[in-house]
Amino acid sequence: MDNRSHNRQILEKKNSSIPLKPYPYTIDPRVTNPLFFSKNSPLENRNDSSNSEKDEYILFDDKLGLARRLKYSYVIFIFSAKLIFGCICLVKKVLLEKFEGNPILKPRSGWEKEAVFNPAAFFFDGKVFLFYRANGDWSEAISRLGIAWSRDGYHFERFGEPIFEPKLDFEKWGIQDPRTTIIGDTLYMTYVGCPGRCDPPLSILEKMGLPREEFERIVAEKKGTIPRIGLASLKLEFLKEPTKIKNKFIRYGPITPPDVHQRDAALFSEKINGLYAMVHRPRNWVGPEYGTHAPSIWIGYSRDLINWGNHRIVMRPRENWESEKIGAGPPPIKTERGWLLIYHGVDDKHVYRAGAALLDLDDPLRVIGRLSYPILEPKEDYERIGVVPNVVFPEGAVVLNGELFVYYGAADKYCCVATCDLEELLDALEESGE
Repeated sequence: MDNRSHNRQILEKKNSSIPLKPYPYTIDPRVTNPLFFSKNSPLENRNDSSNSEKDEYILFDDKLGLARRLKYSYVIFIFSAKLIFGCICLVKKVLLEKFEGNPILKPRSGWEKEAVFNPAAFFFDGKVFLFYRANGDWSEAISRLGIAWSRDGYHFERFGEPIFEPKLDFEKWGIQDPRTTIIGDTLYMTYVGCPGRCDPPLSILEKMGLPREEFERIVAEKKGTIPRIGLASLKLEFLKEPTKIKNKFIRYGPITPPDVHQRDAALFSEKINGLYAMVHRPRNWVGPEYGTHAPSIWIGYSRDLINWGNHRIVMRPRENWESEKIGAGPPPIKTERGWLLIYHGVDDKHVYRAGAALLDLDDPLRVIGRLSYPILEPKEDYERIGVVPNVVFPEGAVVLNGELFVYYGAADKYCCVATCDLEELLDALEESGE
């Protein structure tokens, strides 16, 4: 029995699998509250001439009626003005503030020469750890994962060698976009495995000066690749010596089917109703049979972390800044008010931004609140200019002393961090409603 099969049996129990198929989904209709007139409304029953009091309100040639109309108009005007002013004052956008020392990690040499980005983040033993994606020579086109750690969340030490590299068939062309979740004494990591060519990005490929035939061959290979989500684990005790963890990971292989295009998946840190839960974004689950017009965020459940089913949509794209697709960011963060979900959204110009939502603790399919505006946008040069321009891509988050630290990839080239007060963000989400 090979190691991969043995590792999967550690988590998998016989007869406990749930088929990984989307359940039939019915789109909930949007409910619009109509405007009702009260029983005393001057606009009600205007054809009822038997009611003289109502006639006084309606007839302009009646002096008393006109006076009353003017009075009510004035009151309505003042009330409306105060209401609008009050709403303007109440709508205070909570945005992530970018660290003035960004980028916190930059490319250097060898296996991370071209790009270091899209970091997972977690807090352990008094430190913030990052597992980040790195690319060396684009001609090799293979991603690996590196590690960095920090006492304050801003300034990081960095190990000079990769800690996680391609090993299994489904990941032989690259390890990408990790997300990390601590459950008990174990760190679980979901990541993107590329069974076929995923890199380099088209923007880089066009600059490599390849013969046309070679260029078209690589483009075809990239289009034919269906990324899958892999799962690995690491005992937390090994992180006391972070430079020695390379051979300590246990790999369980892919946890999504070969025909489902997956790049965004993150585990909840606790079971929901006795089952493990995962937010994910199946890119090709689109259409009437899936109840969505564009790639959306789903939640799936599992008994063993390997076999996943009972999938339901939790959020669809709805704003202009996320019109093309949305996807999971860092793993959901448990708070007293709900699961905080930071996610990414992409518009029709391929600009990546970050949004925020709050999910119910017991039923994360119920959205308590969702901000209509992005909390992070690509405005700085290091976010607008790079391997892929105009990208902020959140993948890691920790809470330190009441402050939310969100770690993100910028322009597919750098690692950055931005922060905000956690309670202020939760207040804004609760006030926003779904």
